[in-house]
Formats: sequence, C-alpha cells, structure tokens
Amino acid sequence: MKLQFLPLLFLVFLSPAQVIPFKGCSEPECSQERYFAIMAEVEAQIYAQYGFEYNDSLSFDFKLDDGGELSLLKSYAWINEDAISVYAKALKEQINTAEMEAGQDFSLNYRQDFSPEELSAPELSLSSPHPEARECRKFNEAAQLACAKYFISYELDQALDFDTFKDDLSADLFYQYGKLSRVNISRAPLVNKRLIDALQQFPLFDDQNFKKKSLEKSGEFIYHYKHIGLTDSAQAPSYFDQRYGEYIRSENWSQLRRAIDPTRATPLIDTLLQLHFYNEFLLRYLEEQLSAGNIPQRMWTTERYPQADNSSSDEKATSLSKEQSAELEKVPVFKDCNPEWSNEVLKTCFEYQMVKYISESYNYPRKAIFLGLEGKVYVYFVVEKTGELSGIEVRTKTYPLLDLEAIRVISETPKLRPATQKGKAVRMSFTQPINLKLN
Repeated sequence: MKLQFLPLLFLVFLSPAQVIPFKGCSEPECSQERYFAIMAEVEAQIYAQYGFEYNDSLSFDFKLDDGGELSLLKSYAWINEDAISVYAKALKEQINTAEMEAGQDFSLNYRQDFSPEELSAPELSLSSPHPEARECRKFNEAAQLACAKYFISYELDQALDFDTFKDDLSADLFYQYGKLSRVNISRAPLVNKRLIDALQQFPLFDDQNFKKKSLEKSGEFIYHYKHIGLTDSAQAPSYFDQRYGEYIRSENWSQLRRAIDPTRATPLIDTLLQLHFYNEFLLRYLEEQLSAGNIPQRMWTTERYPQADNSSSDEKATSLSKEQSAELEKVPVFKDCNPEWSNEVLKTCFEYQMVKYISESYNYPRKAIFLGLEGKVYVYFVVEKTGELSGIEVRTKTYPLLDLEAIRVISETPKLRPATQKGKAVRMSFTQPINLKLN
C-alpha cells in the first residue's frame, strides 16, 4: 500500500501591514521563507526525537518589551505542548528585534503535517509484554495481525488511562513492518495532553509479544483507533465544556476549528460518520455557545444524519457496514445455506450459522472461567470476494483472554460463498457481537 499525503501547509497570521523581520533578510519574502525553514527544521527535530511523525497545530503570541527582548505572552499546542518551547526558542534566536518597535506584538500560527518523504522510526521494544499474546503465535496469519492490532489498541487504552479518564481520541496509526511511522490525529481535545507520551511507549511490536516475522509479512498497514469518552447524553454539556471551553474562553478560534475538524479550513461536523452520536451533541453544544454570544460567528458546516440509526448491535446479530448498497443481491453464504434462497432468508441463515459456529468453536479459556470473566466482544471482519475473511479487528473489548479467543474463532470461520452484486462477487464487512457468559 502506497500512502499519499497532502503537501505541507503553513499559515502565518500577522496584523495588517505587519512583517516580522528575520536576521539576514531585507525583504518580506525572505523573512517568510526563513520562517518556513525554521519551523520545518524544528519539526524534523521533533519527529526525530519521538521516532514518528504526527500532526499538530500551534500558535504563538509574542511581544517585544522595552528592553528589546521577545517574550511569549500566550501559546497553545493542540497535541504536544512540549514542542512550544522548542519552536519559540528557535524563533527568538532568528527574529531580528533590531528592526522592530518596542511594545510591538504579533501572532504566529503553524500547522504541523506530514511530509511526503518516507521516515524510518527507531526500533524500540514494547514497554510491557502480555502473557496472553503468546497464544497468538498459534493463530493463522490473519489472526496474528488482528492480535497485533488488538494490543496496539489495548496498550493505548492503558497508557491514556481511559478506565479512569474518560476522553475521546480518533487517530490513524501507520505501521511499517511492525514499526510506528506516522500518526494522523483527527480528534484529540485531550485536556491532560498525554497522547505523545502514550504513543512513545509502543512504537514497535517485536518478539516480546509476537514473532517478528509475522508482522514483517504485514508490510504497511493502518490501525484506525477510536475511543469515545462520551457515553451518557446527560454528561454532554460538562463534557464538551471541558474539552472545547478553553478555546472559547480564550477566544482561540483557530484552535477551536482545529479541534472540531483538523482536515478542513472550515470544520465539518459530519454526523454520517460512526461518531454521529458524539457529533450530534457536539453540534448542539457549539450552537448553544453561538446563540449565547460566546462564539462570534458560525465557523463550521454540517452534514446531518438523515435518519439516525440508534438501534444497538445487540438487536442485530450481525450488522452490515453502511457502505453496503441497496443493489446487493446476496449476502455471504455458509455451506449449509442454499444460495438459491432469497436474500432475506439468506441473511437469517447467515446469522444463525455464524452464531452456531461460534458457540460450537469458542473455547472458554480456563483462566477466564477461574477468574469469572464475562463480557460482550464485538469483532469486525470483511468477507472477501474469494469468500475468505480478512481485516479482523476487535472493535469493543472485554478482557484479553476472552477477546483473543474471539479473534481465533472468527479467523477460522469456514470459507464462505461471497456476497454478490449485479451477479459479481463483492467484499462485504460485518461487526459480530459475541456474548460471553458463564453458566
């Protein structure tokens, strides 16, 4: 898979007719180029320090005092506040204060994004081995990759202490042969700013948990991590005030836009996404702040969910992804289902056969029985055009002992007759809940 990235985008906001001079420059164009070069150099140093690329948005408010010294009045980093001092130091060293007037103040904004060049991360070991992961060595290749993704997510949950600190995070983690290479963050208010430290704890999955070669075979892959802290609508006002209120109270509108949607100049609150429950309440909060006059103008657009689907996965043994077309002729078929049956009958047969297969194949771990572990795990997978399963991923966790056995069972699902659309085989994705209870 070849990863494509947008070109770097730098934004500099200055007061009207104001140019910040840099040493060695006599023209405004030279100062702008010097600014870009300084920030890019610091960005590269930061990436080298952490071992992976990540996106961020930073703002700096400077003022020149009567003694000719630059002071940082206010600053903000969306992701990594430790980077502020590094950028500020480099700027102070290169800004030509001799060409400025005492008392002059100015603001600089910088958007830190990926560069198109390949970047290699240092080989660092996973911080803590998981005994349960040894079981994954017995699994087939698809299940071993699912195990790796599971422990990436499990480690991130633990590192951010999401059991006690309820917050939200959406990020794409790019891995190259087992090494964390890039992190593209799409939602992370994270008032405790622990994300970078957490990511540093596990940039490589090696033989502490998995045979290294099993991940080398995977080449490049992306893990889509999502954790939603908001689960109770009654908590929504205080929840969003903690995460977005600081931008509003400080009138930091550029960072508010960035926190809502880091990918667009005009943020989009897309309630068609999997996060539509979250986004519906975020939209309500922002509109209320706008009506109260706390936000000067509407700085976002919306795509409203036409008819919210609030049915739980419990009500559907297997939930089809939203991408499935209305033109779908046949769902995947188990060998005991007659492909000549109608699609509605085949759906029922698929669900019945899947539940039957899982109940007969799932071996409740002895240690889990001893510990009295129960729960409901949700496993995502794709039925390929060949009828084989791929892309296995635990979407909702219980305990590693229970979840890994669920991965094994799903990965060993007998080959299916694939779904068809207009007479041709097509890929189809599912999310399968597995309810695990002790008798």
